[in-house]
Parts: sequence; C-alpha cells; structure tokens
Amino acid sequence: MTARSLLRLGAACGIFSVVLAIAGIGVLVVSVPELVNARLGASEQEIAQAFASPATTGVWIGLYLQVVAFLFFVVFAARLWATLQRAEGGTGWVSNIVLGAGLLFAGITLLALAFWGVADYQAGPGVDVQVATVLNDLHLGTYALSWAVQALFLAATAVVALRTRALPRWLGWSAVVISVASLAAVAAPTGELVEIPAFLFLIWIVAVSVVLIRRTDETSPSSARAPASAPRAAARG
Repeated sequence: MTARSLLRLGAACGIFSVVLAIAGIGVLVVSVPELVNARLGASEQEIAQAFASPATTGVWIGLYLQVVAFLFFVVFAARLWATLQRAEGGTGWVSNIVLGAGLLFAGITLLALAFWGVADYQAGPGVDVQVATVLNDLHLGTYALSWAVQALFLAATAVVALRTRALPRWLGWSAVVISVASLAAVAAPTGELVEIPAFLFLIWIVAVSVVLIRRTDETSPSSARAPASAPRAAARG
C-alpha cells in the first residue's frame, strides 16, 4: 500500500467511525427500546424494565459496532494530528493536544461501553436492580465526561486550523461552536438537548474526513520530497 493510499485510508476512518457508531446505536435501540428510558438518574422501575430480559444478539452486535467505531476514531485522530502538526510546524504543541485528547476521548467512551456491556451481561429475570442502576449510571456518567474531552479535542483543532488554515475556516469555527456546546452539555447531562453536540460532532468528523481525503495529494510524502530533488537534478546537469 502506497503512502498516499494510507493517508486516504486514515482520513476515511473518520467516516467509517461515524457510520459504525450510528449503526450500533440503531441496532441497540431496535433490540431493546426500553434502554431509551435508562437515562442518568432513572428510577428503579425504569432500570428494571430496561434490564428485565437477557441481552439479545442485537445488543451485543450494537455494542461491538460501537467499540469498532471508536477504534476507527483513534486512527482518524492520528491522521488529523499528522495534518495539523505539519501545518503548525516548528515548536508548535497545540496539535499534540489534539492527538492526546482524541486518544483520551476514545478511551473514556470505550470505558463507558464496558460498563454498559457488564450491565447487559447481568440482565434478565432476577436482575439486581441496584447493581444495574449503578452500572447504568457509571456508563452514562462516564459518557458525559467524554464530552469535556471532546470539547478539548475540538478546541485544540480549531486553534491550529484557524491559525494555519490546515482546515477550511468554516470547519475551525464550527469546531469552536460544537466545543462550547459540548461543555454546556457536561454541565447539564440530564437535559433534553444534550445529544445535539454529539450529533453535530459526528457530522463534523465526516466533513473533516472528506476534506482530508481531498487534500491527500497536498500532504503526501512524494509531494513533500519533490522540491528537494530539483537541486540534485541541477547538480547532475
């Protein structure tokens, strides 16, 4: 596989991540509609209904798709970091925050999915409602915490993008808006609109992926080495 193909693949991982994440959520909701009521601070009755039946195959497929989605996100974050680092250059360090926050965001979200998986594993008749409640709250609380890291990831990306134009300015400013909205969601994790920043973040990832794919030729190693070959050719002449 050529270097250019790897760059395109890394950028496309953002799209793969979003598609799998949405598919996973869809499968989970269809498999267990009651999970919608298992929100943060839900009553014991709502938790008992959500985990009253053993987890179906659809539940495990949905969780698996979610896990793979965030693995793809790690690759996308590394690809975005490479572009931002090259644009920042020199002693620039803000792009390193993008990579660190991206990895931390994926790690926290995977931990949230682990809590959810354990709760589903124990689901069924005779489920311990108190244990299920704790696991459910840990899942949702950890997930809400990931929004703060998501905000940092977006803010750092916006700083580099707006300073260097490594990404279109509209992507930089939209990252600022979604970052602020994500932090607001952390302050009110039980609000009715808390999922909007997460949804906008998915759209933003797809947009960045498309831009990176289209700019692959500009950032490919072969293009970067081209200027260096000219003096050698002149010397041979």
